[in-house]
Amino acid sequence: MAKTCEICGRKIGFFDPKYTTSDKKIICQNCWELYKKRIPVVISHKESINEIVKYIDSKEAIAYCEKHQILNIPEAYRQNEIARKAKIEKEKKEEEERQKKLELIRKLNEQEQKNKKFQLEQLKKKIILKFNVSGLKYYDIGKAIAFAKREKMFTPFNGMNASALKDDPYEKVYETHLDGIISSVDFEPEPENKYDSNAIKVIINIKESKFKIGYVPKKLTSKVKSILDKSDKKEVALKVGCYLDGGKFKKADEDPNDFSDNPKLRIYTGVDDCEFNIELSDDNL
Repeated sequence: MAKTCEICGRKIGFFDPKYTTSDKKIICQNCWELYKKRIPVVISHKESINEIVKYIDSKEAIAYCEKHQILNIPEAYRQNEIARKAKIEKEKKEEEERQKKLELIRKLNEQEQKNKKFQLEQLKKKIILKFNVSGLKYYDIGKAIAFAKREKMFTPFNGMNASALKDDPYEKVYETHLDGIISSVDFEPEPENKYDSNAIKVIINIKESKFKIGYVPKKLTSKVKSILDKSDKKEVALKVGCYLDGGKFKKADEDPNDFSDNPKLRIYTGVDDCEFNIELSDDNL
């Protein structure tokens, strides 16, 4: 019948070497060899198990010493245990600090979201009119983008390379939205327009250059003209917000020719129709 080592708890096979201590305890060859390495003198296997275990450098020996309240744990392991417990305590404190920082960040993010929501609500109250510029593809939005690109006024595709796109797949990343690049937007009546004498053309200004990008939608020209008149009379504090959407894009998506369970991602490019969104708001509201 197989025996179990009194120190490490390993099974000792019927034909495996085993050692009996003076107090009739059975230990395995491995524990005996560990004991011999620690004692540079001629020894017999007549020592008691408590004397043997004091000199064994192993986790099992430490566990045995602690279980049987033997204080003379091998020094190397005692120091290692002190260091291990100190490390655990240090990691615990670091984790507590990390959690505190995360909680602070979470609260700050919550407050930031509340502030943004409040600002958005305030902005919505101020917005008088929103519309997309008509005829965009027939005029100079492409020239405006090319000019801003030559002047290095934006980083195409937010500087995202293939690796960054694959980290956030399936979403289109456009070349630019012209954020912070357009210095002003002008609305100029065009009475000589042969199609509509009430037409109002939309011009964006980038640095010292002007670009005609299209027109106010026909059904909104009278409303926009009324707002512009009120602005001239100081009845409204007109503020113009604008945002370009569409155009050249890149995105990471699954390779249609990869039929594996985990298909590889490829980088696709394309061009969407552009939209130029305009918001007219009254800062007095």
